[in-house]
Order: sequence, then structure tokens, then C-alpha cells
Amino acid sequence: MMSWTWNTVGWILFELFVLAVGEFGRISIFVARKWVHAGKKHQSSPLAGSVSISTMCLLTRTFSICNLNLHFSTTITNFMQNFFLPAHTHHNQSTRTLAFTASGLMMLFLDPADPLARYFVYAVVVSSLMMVWELGAPFKFRYAQTRDVGITVYLIIVAIFFYLQTPLSIIRPVFFADPCGAVVGKWLSARIRNPAWIGKKTVGGTLAVFTAGYFSLAFGSPIERLFIAAVIAFAEGMSAAYDNLFIAAVVLVSYFALVEPAPTSAFT
Repeated sequence: MMSWTWNTVGWILFELFVLAVGEFGRISIFVARKWVHAGKKHQSSPLAGSVSISTMCLLTRTFSICNLNLHFSTTITNFMQNFFLPAHTHHNQSTRTLAFTASGLMMLFLDPADPLARYFVYAVVVSSLMMVWELGAPFKFRYAQTRDVGITVYLIIVAIFFYLQTPLSIIRPVFFADPCGAVVGKWLSARIRNPAWIGKKTVGGTLAVFTAGYFSLAFGSPIERLFIAAVIAFAEGMSAAYDNLFIAAVVLVSYFALVEPAPTSAFT
């Protein structure tokens, strides 16, 4: 128990360091943006767009330690954005998607059996919901819509898993399948013909959901994972704002249908 507690403390201290570096970088980037735009009020440049992308999530304010994981996740997001998104455009949805994917990745390194990890996650969930639903919080997520259903479902699912002390690895597709579909779909649509098959869901994006779902599943034989990934991709396409909920439902039903309930490691 003590080793897990110290592991959690180490993650939190690391995030504090990332936050300090991020704030220093935010100030430096702000100065760089001013320099780039000086005398070019009506022009845009790849550098300016790249700088804007790099500062998107770092401009999010926090009011307690419970939101440091978002700053950690945006460190990863900044690098991914520069590779996958055009420098001259703004992609609020993709920015949010990547930030919360990286946040989910960080959560996978926490042990639900560790009390400190659980309280940390509860604090993240409660304060985040307060900001999303504007329940007296003085700040809000820069790229979250007010009363955002997707983020709300995402946070509640994570909280339930930590409360039940269930390995979060079971629902890895929730963190990776839908985000991959969103980012890859937009990336392909900007470069090649990527037709929509239902609503705004594109063929390329759905194939990305299928691929990410297959490789992120933590259980099942290869054939079973193929079938589950196909159901995940179909559910994601049909569920609109409730995609996180539908993906989680598909994964959980599949897990309890295929795996004998038994204690498992959080990192399997």
C-alpha cells in the first residue's frame, strides 16, 4: 500500500513540475505571438498558428491541485497537435479530445486501490463538473461547452471505476477509440476524400475508432476483439453526444460476458 501511495505522490509532484514549466512556457509563447503578429495584423503564418495551438490548453486556469492532471495532459497534447493538425486553423474539438485522452492516459497509471489516488480522482471529477456545469466555480475549461454531456459522462465513468476499485484498463477504448476517430477523421478530411456515412461521422474516422478499439481492448481473443471493436465503431457512429457512454456500455457488457469476474491488476 505504501509503495502505491508514494507512486501517486510522485505523479502529483511531477505534475506540479509540469505546471511550473507550462506556466513559464505560456508566458514565453505569449511574447512570441506578439512578436510574430507585430506589423502583420491582417496576416496569418504557420508559426503563429503553431504557437496558438501550443497555448490552447495551457490558458486553462485551475483553482486547486485537483486539476493539475489537465496541465500534464496538455504537455502531450501540444506535441500531438503540432504533428496532426494544420497550423493555420483552430480545432477546438480536436484540442479538447486530445487533452482528455492524455488525461485518461495519466489516469491509467493510478491504482484505484490506493486511497490517495482515489481522492485525487474524486477531486478532479468534482471540480471539473463544477466548471463544466458552472456550479459556482470561478473558472471553466477553455475548450469545453457549458453542460458538456461528453465530458460529464467521461468524468462520471472514471469516478465510478475508482469508487468500485475496478481496473481502469477495462475501459481503455473510452479513452482512445473515440478520440482517435475524431482526430484521424478531421486529419483525413483535410487531405483526401473522406465521406460521411452517418451525420458527421466519416468512414476514415470510424475505421480509426475500430482500429483503436481493437488494440486498446484488454481482454478477449483476437476474433472476439475484432467483433467488439466493430460494435464499438458502430455504437460510436450512432450515439452522437453520448458516444463515451455507449462505448463504455459495449466494453462492459463484453467484459462481463467473456471474462470471469475476478480481481485483476490495474496495469494488465
